[in-house]
Amino acid sequence: MKRKSVLKLSFALAMSAVLLVGGWLASAGQGEVRADSTPLPGVAGKYNVFVLGDLKGYHSDSEGRMAAGGNITLTQGGYSVGHSLSAAEISEMDSLVAGGNLSYEMGEVNGNAVYGGTYTGSGKPRGGTGTLRKETNVINFVSEFALLRAKSQELAALTVNGKTEDNYGNIKLTGTDPVLNVFSVSGSTLTAANELRITAPEGSTAIVNIDGTSVTFKNGNGLTGVSQNKVLYNFPQATALRLESIGVMGTVLAPNAAITFNNGQINGSMIGASLEGSGEFHHKPYTGRDNGTPVTPTATPTPVPTSTATPEPTTAPTSTPTAAPTSTPTPVPTTAATPTPTSGTPATEPPAATPTSDTSTAAPTSGVTPAPTVPATALPTSVVAIPGGTPLTPAGPTVIGTIVTDDELAIDDNPVPLGPGASATAAAAGVTVPQATPVPSPTAGPGPDDEIILDDEIPLGGVTDPGTTAAAAATLPQTGESSPAPYYITGLTLAALGLLLSRTRTGKRKS
Repeated sequence: MKRKSVLKLSFALAMSAVLLVGGWLASAGQGEVRADSTPLPGVAGKYNVFVLGDLKGYHSDSEGRMAAGGNITLTQGGYSVGHSLSAAEISEMDSLVAGGNLSYEMGEVNGNAVYGGTYTGSGKPRGGTGTLRKETNVINFVSEFALLRAKSQELAALTVNGKTEDNYGNIKLTGTDPVLNVFSVSGSTLTAANELRITAPEGSTAIVNIDGTSVTFKNGNGLTGVSQNKVLYNFPQATALRLESIGVMGTVLAPNAAITFNNGQINGSMIGASLEGSGEFHHKPYTGRDNGTPVTPTATPTPVPTSTATPEPTTAPTSTPTAAPTSTPTPVPTTAATPTPTSGTPATEPPAATPTSDTSTAAPTSGVTPAPTVPATALPTSVVAIPGGTPLTPAGPTVIGTIVTDDELAIDDNPVPLGPGASATAAAAGVTVPQATPVPSPTAGPGPDDEIILDDEIPLGGVTDPGTTAAAAATLPQTGESSPAPYYITGLTLAALGLLLSRTRTGKRKS
């Protein structure tokens, strides 16, 4: 069951990842078509002229793109569209878009020309730059202008931080903010003005909010410091806007206004409900910023990939066992390694307790069968640690095994039997062998870095009494290192008992 749950959770996570990636790719692909690369919402900022209704132009030109949701009529001489567009801009989107009919008397378009109704005239795309085609709903103008109206109202609500002066018809706007300067001008004052001049820091944005439903913008328009790409004239209330004999330095946003534009030019975008006139449109896209106020980027809603429920990712790791490392068996100390003293003499009795003057009564358990090489390698103070047992301090200078030191030792090749062999021979001959107790030397034993190698070939045990016969001496006393057979037998017995109990319980269940 746990494995099935893990598989289900893994499948859910994989499907969620696929959905998230797919949603991201879909939104990224849509962004390439409808991306908002300008401060204005939607696609309006990509057009030199962007009109909700009809557009009528006379013997003039538009350096950038033109689009109208209604009919487009370009007459009274040649009309050029998009001749300042780069190759990248031409490939990005259509240069001339008419939601309704296109009447193009004569002229050229640098890029594609699209119409939704009928086409008349001889004006067409320049050879090799684009095509003329019929297609409806290339742009959703209703949705686009809903965004533009909302943006216009948003800009109108910005706090004014610039200074406005009217000096006998010469309006002077002064701003000092390095980022954003907001001005407010009365529509009636602008209508009667001879000039409108803006002074603001270089690189800053200037927003000029102009009230009134019917406004005229004419005569002079100048800038000091601030660039025309970062100036926007906002007409949130205007339903009629007239521009004449003027070079507008910036973008005009009048989404509700019927615009009449004659005998002049605009260095920016022209956005209105409708447009008619002979004014020129220079390709100077608006790049100003109004403190990063967020605006919906496009009229088409972008799918949100995060709506897909994401499973809890923290439940999967709990299925991974973490208790495995604790099952490593701990070494069990061998109880048989605990030595049992072979004589009545306590194992911890120091060797010095045996009198050195009485050689006939020397304790056999604390001495060693006389051998020329033994006293040189014996140390009563050396302790051998036995796993699981209590460290044993050897009684007397008895040494079992071979002590290896870093220094080379001269070893006598003449084998001298250790243990009870010598005593047994002497006893058989009826000779009492005096045993001298060697005096321990503190410097004869192994150092802390020396290695002790146990020699299993030398039998363990104590030294017999001098009166012991040869037959008795041939039998070594037990030292605790007995055969492991009892443990094997005990283990097999317990295993058999467990098997028997298990079968008995199984039989009871079946019955």
